[in-house]
Amino acid sequence: ANGELFWATMMWRLLCYYSWIILGLCLHFKAFLARKKTPRIISPGQELTEAQFTDVFYPQTGLICDEIKRLAEIKQLSAHSCVICAGYNKTSEDLYRFSVRRLSALNKGGINRLIYPFTTFSARKYLRNNHFYCYRIHTPFAVGRFAVKAAGRYGAVTVGQVHSEYLKDIISLKGSRTSERFTRWRIKRFYETVDRIYAQSEEDVQFLRDCGFEGEILLSDDAD
Repeated sequence: ANGELFWATMMWRLLCYYSWIILGLCLHFKAFLARKKTPRIISPGQELTEAQFTDVFYPQTGLICDEIKRLAEIKQLSAHSCVICAGYNKTSEDLYRFSVRRLSALNKGGINRLIYPFTTFSARKYLRNNHFYCYRIHTPFAVGRFAVKAAGRYGAVTVGQVHSEYLKDIISLKGSRTSERFTRWRIKRFYETVDRIYAQSEEDVQFLRDCGFEGEILLSDDAD
């Protein structure tokens, strides 16, 4: 009986006192990690390096992979340094004109829902050492959220690139209207966290508006 009373007292103290202290420390630590540093000022003539982030890339297939590869090659030819961080486990060697860094992730339903911590450590170190000026983010999901957090740590500018067909395919995989609405809300919330948003067509713009996004969306071509 005395032992049960002791543990009951400890649990009561934990719930009434220590849990709030732990919660406060967790929130403070999360705010510290999410802090936004001032983006670096680029002097005239300085090379604008750019890292691109996507949930899917070759050897997976799809229009989004083709567009990202084409954009990365164009940026590389125009003296931009391009990196693609793709959440896909592969064994073949990457042979591209641009560097490719991959994050291992748990794939479910066509998107990568969970990035394994040991791969993010390597990627963060790579991003920290290479000092990319801009993070162009092609996904609002796992790798996209990782990119926003990394940009906050290293003072990079975040650019959200909208791919409406890819996002519509992801939404169509949901099993209920509630899941679809929640996914659209998450997409809207993500694009509210980036510094600038680019769309390559009016269809991309309209899709983001349909998700509830009310901010500025810029139409761009490959040269932007």
